[in-house]
Amino acid sequence: MSMNCCRNLSLVTLLSLAIIVAGCDNTGGEGGGKTLQVDLTVSVETVPMPEEESSELVSFTASGKPAFQCTESWCKATLESFDESTGKGTAKVKVEANEDLSERTATVTIVKTGEKVSFSVIQAGSPTKGGKVVLTSRNPSSSLSNPVASSMAKSLYSYLLGIYGKGMLSGAVAGDSWDTGFSDYVSKASGGKDYPAVIAFDYLFLNWPSIAWDACPEYSDIAPVKDAFEKGSLITINWHWAVPQSKENFVNVDTEGYTFSEEDRAKLGTYDFYTSNFSVEKALTEGTWQNEVISYHIWKVAGYLGILKEAGIPVLFRPLHEAAGNYAQGAWFWWGKEGAEPYKRLWKHLYSELTSTYGLDNLIWVFTVQTGDGSDLASVDKMKEWYPGDEYVDIVGADLYETAGFSSYDFFNQVNSSVGGRKMVALCECGNLPDIEECFSDDTPWLYFLGWCSKDGDSWALYNRNSDGTYSWKNSSSQWREAMENSHTINRGDFSY
Repeated sequence: MSMNCCRNLSLVTLLSLAIIVAGCDNTGGEGGGKTLQVDLTVSVETVPMPEEESSELVSFTASGKPAFQCTESWCKATLESFDESTGKGTAKVKVEANEDLSERTATVTIVKTGEKVSFSVIQAGSPTKGGKVVLTSRNPSSSLSNPVASSMAKSLYSYLLGIYGKGMLSGAVAGDSWDTGFSDYVSKASGGKDYPAVIAFDYLFLNWPSIAWDACPEYSDIAPVKDAFEKGSLITINWHWAVPQSKENFVNVDTEGYTFSEEDRAKLGTYDFYTSNFSVEKALTEGTWQNEVISYHIWKVAGYLGILKEAGIPVLFRPLHEAAGNYAQGAWFWWGKEGAEPYKRLWKHLYSELTSTYGLDNLIWVFTVQTGDGSDLASVDKMKEWYPGDEYVDIVGADLYETAGFSSYDFFNQVNSSVGGRKMVALCECGNLPDIEECFSDDTPWLYFLGWCSKDGDSWALYNRNSDGTYSWKNSSSQWREAMENSHTINRGDFSY
């Protein structure tokens, strides 16, 4: 169920069910098994539920005055009227203002002498509260940023331009360690008929060689990527770029005559991509140990990407993602912690090194735009501040982990406007799946969506469960099947270029 909490501050029709009848649990009461006959209906067909506080009257019938309970403190239900002669009454359901970005749900229960009936109250979030949504027409660049891009990269980009606005490519993370475990699982879970068109690999373990940990992948073995490509999937590669926290912990396993030691294993164990001890400014300054680190890592990743180039595989390359973090709360990855200007210099440096110094012409560069500003939607101006520039980017995307049934209207249009409509817009990561039909009816046609992977123990899962039993996201097999079988969806085998 989707809530278009955007253009009209959410006028929600009966079909959208701002307040819906969720079900009825009738049990026998006193006096020989009598049951409470309750018939809950929404009293009006169109229910305005803006971000400000709002109320709604819900009609019911009962054998006497009932009591009301609500599972959430922001929602109250009280008796408004009751006619004892007819058993007909109304309950006033009132909600406080919702300051959060996401919609929220409460359960109201009507109780009479041990008998009860429940219904749900679903209140829209307020994504327009911070950044006013700006609508910009789509007019993506007709060519790649790299003027000497390979013929395969150009051909792929031309194909993407041709489908943009007409269809949406399905996508999923390939696996968690240079494998296709999750995308295989998604295909099987959704019925086995379809396979994601776009699958995402990651150079996550770039700095943890197999000589240190047997479980780490060998990225020079491109068999999993080549197999997926030859079967018809498009390849996107992320890079969770882990770095050492100090000069003393820097390990170069490719030094001539290098011999691995247990001390090196301990040093590599300190690497991470969240660290605040690694300076972008210093990394971009020649002669520093940080510069030595990134020069080595760029050389290393260029070598692996070069193997894919030689195999004729174009790559949707997505490095340095989610740089701004949350504009109000700050960045979480080291590449964004010193602000927009150092970050953009790092992006341009990486772009120049890979395209010019190492001659990688098979890359299509994907930049991730952050959309959150506290609990609000970020403004276009804040998004623009972090954008490296048209000459360094080919596709822009967003990572959205929103409540199930979220409307992507505001997010798509804000991201599209942040680049003046000059780039195709993709949903580079998502937890809960978007409503494909709604995306096209709202004219917010992401180039592709890409479901993030998760495991429950050692087994793949379509959900991500938190330690308290709640879910960060929760998809079902039927939801994946519905998304893959939508008439707008393009899966593996549905295209060529």
